[in-house]
Amino acid sequence: DSLHRENMALINKVFEIKKEKGYKSVLFTFSPHPILVLNKSAELDLIYTEEEKNIKINELNLDYYIEYPFSLDFSKTSPEDFILNLIINKLNCKTLIIGEDFKFGKDKLGNANYLKEIGKKHNLDVIIIPSLLYNGKKIGSTEIRNCILNRDIETANVLLGENYSIYGMVVHGKKIGSTINYPTANILPPKTKLLPPNGVYVTSVEFENKIYKSITNIGYNPTVSGKIKTVETHILNFNMDIYDKYIKVFFHSWLRNDIKFNSLSELKTQLSRDEQNAKKYFEKMTI
Repeated sequence: DSLHRENMALINKVFEIKKEKGYKSVLFTFSPHPILVLNKSAELDLIYTEEEKNIKINELNLDYYIEYPFSLDFSKTSPEDFILNLIINKLNCKTLIIGEDFKFGKDKLGNANYLKEIGKKHNLDVIIIPSLLYNGKKIGSTEIRNCILNRDIETANVLLGENYSIYGMVVHGKKIGSTINYPTANILPPKTKLLPPNGVYVTSVEFENKIYKSITNIGYNPTVSGKIKTVETHILNFNMDIYDKYIKVFFHSWLRNDIKFNSLSELKTQLSRDEQNAKKYFEKMTI
């Protein structure tokens, strides 16, 4: 559910082969996420929502993007039927690019070695991309998810190959921030979106192809007895009306926990400190 560095290594190889042999580029994946089909009780918050993933994929300029419907019946397909009937016969695939730990078909019986053997018989060139490691651990969605949930935004960004982000439309809130000169752009992400733990983060905002420095609070606004979890971003040196417009909030680093203050005056004082800390962060980093 993310296009992390290992995923992008496969996609970059696709473009390399396309240029070399003149083939069409195809990204093949499944929807919904197989875990949600195979384990009905599973709860899987997504690093990229469907909307965010589609935006990212559109930016890649692939010739074809296939989200094949994944179901319990389809999960019982044998590895041979999957490769022969779907990948080779229907897609007319000439070069298949996979990660070395790729498994498929009923009971995950299909793997890279199996594909190599079947490729020899059916004129299918199989290219296996080695797993990418970071600090001795395989780069993958599970590790990225753990980093985000542990507030280790910097490592999550390294594994993703880009900054973790939240995309959404700016909605009206209580406007309490405006009363203390800290107006916020509020986003209500889908319930399926993976969010970092409650707290304040150094962020930046993309709006109309421009990047602005910012700080973002994720939480329930305990100081004003909030009951809905929100993503509230104060954009530094910014005074445009962006209600009902879409922004993307990029996360850089965790600043502090969510705190309940005794008054709005105390909250304002802390937000001033947060802003200064964010500015110090950006002085050391290039966004």
